Amino acid sequence: MTHYTANNKQTVRLGALLGKGGEGEVYLVEGAGDQVAKIYHATHRTAQRQHKLQAMLANPPQDDTRRLTPPHVSIAWPLEVLYERQQFAGFLMPRIDQSPTIFTIFNPSLRSRRYPAFDWRYLHRTAANLAAAMNVLHARDYVVGDVNQKNVLVTPSAMVTWVDTDSFQVPDYTPPELQGVNLSTVDRQTGHDCFGLAVMIFQLLMQGYHPFTGIPQAGAAAPTGEIFRHNIERGIFPHQPNPQCTPPPAAPALAALHPTLQQLFIRAFVDGHHKPSSRPTAREWLDGVKRAEQMLVPCKQDSTHWYSSHSGQCHWCAPYSQSKTAPPLQSPLPPVVKLSVPPVVKPSVPPVVKPSVPPVVQLAAAVTVPSPPKKRNIYRNVVLSGIVVAGLAFLSIPRFFATLAGMMDSQIGRAPAASPSLDLVEKILIP
Repeated sequence: MTHYTANNKQTVRLGALLGKGGEGEVYLVEGAGDQVAKIYHATHRTAQRQHKLQAMLANPPQDDTRRLTPPHVSIAWPLEVLYERQQFAGFLMPRIDQSPTIFTIFNPSLRSRRYPAFDWRYLHRTAANLAAAMNVLHARDYVVGDVNQKNVLVTPSAMVTWVDTDSFQVPDYTPPELQGVNLSTVDRQTGHDCFGLAVMIFQLLMQGYHPFTGIPQAGAAAPTGEIFRHNIERGIFPHQPNPQCTPPPAAPALAALHPTLQQLFIRAFVDGHHKPSSRPTAREWLDGVKRAEQMLVPCKQDSTHWYSSHSGQCHWCAPYSQSKTAPPLQSPLPPVVKLSVPPVVKPSVPPVVKPSVPPVVQLAAAVTVPSPPKKRNIYRNVVLSGIVVAGLAFLSIPRFFATLAGMMDSQIGRAPAASPSLDLVEKILIP
C-alpha cells in the first residue's frame, strides 16, 4: 500500500477502501479511527485544488460541536493535505458516523422506516441545525455553492453534518439567476446558498415536496421540461396565488406553517426571484425556525402529532378525517381514528410572563445623619452585623442551587425520554 505524507510530516498509511467516485477514493486511515483519507484520481490532482485546500486549512470555520459529549462534526472540514512523493494527492478529513442523507429525513416513507419517532418537532430542529451550520460557514465568508440533499447527513437526534462541499451541482437547488449558466465561470455568493437552504427547509417541513413543484392550471402555458425547474426560472411559487400553477393536491398547506416561516418562504421564492438580496439569511432562518418550534403543541387526538398553535387545529388530522381512503404516503405517521367532524383544537399557550421590574426607590428630600454611636455599642453593632450577613449568605445558598438547576432544566435540546434526544447547536455554532 502506498504511503502518504501530511503537512505536519506525519506518515499516513491507508486502510480499507470505503468508497469511490468520479474525483477519487476514500480510505480508512491506519491508527486513526476518527479520520479518513480522500485520494484524488491523477486527473484531479491540480494545483488549483491544492491551493484551495491549503486556504481552507488556514481558515477553518468554528465547529465547536466537536467539543460536545459525545463529540459531533457539523462540518466535515479538511484536516491535512496529503502528498505522494512530494506531489499533491489528497487530504485527511474527519470520519463521519454512518447517517442517512437529509433526503431520507424529508421523505415520509423512508423516514418512517428509518426514524419512526422523528416527528414534526424533529423536522423543525433539523432545519434549525441546518441553518446554524450554514451560518457558521457564511460567518467566515465561505460559500457552500453545491447545496444539495446529498451533502447533508442527519443523526437520530436531529444533528446535521455538511459533507463533500466540492461535489457537483444539482439543478433543483440552483437559484433562478444561475439556471442554465456555466457554473465554472460564476463566482457564487451567499445569496445563492440561501436559496438552496430555503428549498431544503421547505422539503423538511412540507413532507418532502419541492417548493416549486405543482399542477399546471387549465389554460396555462405548458411547462418546458420538469415543472419545478420551469417554475424556478419564472419565479412561479405554486403556494402563492397565481394563474399558472397550483400546489400538488396531497401537499400540506403553506398555512400549516407558523406565519414567520410563511413570510420567510415568500421572501425566498417570490421576492428573491427579482431581488436575490431579499432572500432570508441563514441566521434569519435559524431564528424563524426556532420561533416556530416554540409554538408547536401536541395534538389532543393523537399524541404523535405536533402542529403549530397559531392554526387552532392539527393539520395532520383535519385533511384526512373525512376521507374514505388511507392517508397518502405524505402523512408521516399512521392515520388517526376517523371522526365525522374534524375536531377544532384550541391549544393552551402559556402567556408570556414579563419579568418584574424592581420598584423605584423614593428618596426623602432630606436625610438625617444619625449621631455616632456611643463607644460601648461599637462592638455590639459589629457582632450584630456579622450575624445578619452570615444569615443572608446561608439563606441564599438554596436559591443559588435552585437557580442553577432551573438554568440546566431550561436548556434547549432534550426530548421526552421515549424519543431520541433533540440537539440544537445554535449557541455553540453562532460565534
